[in-house]
Amino acid sequence: MCVQASYSTVVGTRAELNTLRERWGTLRSADDFGLKMDLHDLDHFELSARLRDSDCPRVAVVWHKHVPGTLVSDRLQTEINAIGRFPRVLVESGFTLHPCAEDFPGDPTAITVTSRLSSQAQQSPGSAHGRRRIAVIDSGDVSSPWMIDVTGGNVIDTTGTDFYGHGSAVASVIRALRPDCDLVPIRVLNPLGLCESYEILDALIISLFSDRFDVVNVSLSNDDGQRCSTGLGRSIEYVCGMKATTAKLVAAAGNHRQRFGYPASLSIATRVQALDWNSAPASYNLSVPLGLASVQAFGGVAGDPIATLPTRDGADVVEFFGTSAAAAVYSASVLGV
Repeated sequence: MCVQASYSTVVGTRAELNTLRERWGTLRSADDFGLKMDLHDLDHFELSARLRDSDCPRVAVVWHKHVPGTLVSDRLQTEINAIGRFPRVLVESGFTLHPCAEDFPGDPTAITVTSRLSSQAQQSPGSAHGRRRIAVIDSGDVSSPWMIDVTGGNVIDTTGTDFYGHGSAVASVIRALRPDCDLVPIRVLNPLGLCESYEILDALIISLFSDRFDVVNVSLSNDDGQRCSTGLGRSIEYVCGMKATTAKLVAAAGNHRQRFGYPASLSIATRVQALDWNSAPASYNLSVPLGLASVQAFGGVAGDPIATLPTRDGADVVEFFGTSAAAAVYSASVLGV
């Protein structure tokens, strides 16, 4: 992924990227590689006027199918820096993210949440005056009347759908614990359960910079950050550092056989590891690097998961457990506080 990415992302303020687009034809690297800049438009999006502020971040995608991503991003970054007018613009080779939970896809229309969680809801009833608004950045949610879809780089309002099931499982757990919450799914995962970096960037900008949400749940990860010398994921850290947000960003820490990556490694993230039903750290937890704190919440275990849903063909059952499930439980626990 480090050298084969077919695109790079360019992030900066709305004002900077609009100016850069006007000057794009003068860039030598754009001419040498035949690059086109696709600036993602959020101005039409009515969720919040804050998204149209000149200092609100934006994402542009630069496509380069036959040129290594790191070569393009390095050349572009060097040339943009030399202009001297774009101090807050960062170029990075593209990468993909995936859910932390395994064994998906599943049928999101038939999710059953364990009754074990009902006691947890009774223990923390929350407050009518506390946090209630939560964004779930994932594969969507079939139970939501309204959903934000950013897949493919096109930001649209639509009714809730889910072709993978992971997002609906996360949302179902949150609603089981906080039935009065105001939950908005933001779809970034495609039917294969994969998300491109420009999609997660759009979702984070909408959820963190609109001032619309109290909690943002992201049970996804990328494996590339520690494997690549470029440390892919800097753009996510960069965007999230552009504003002191009041929203709480909750991220699954990851499960075994995965690498620790973004967004759990974000400095602003609350990383969630899982507990088994005996309140002991779950054996499948991915280790969090030294120096990074984490919290814990029930995540279920194989054979006794947080939720279940049938496979698409109905021939088997998907067990929803792990740090994705734990992040959902923790997100629900901070709603109402």
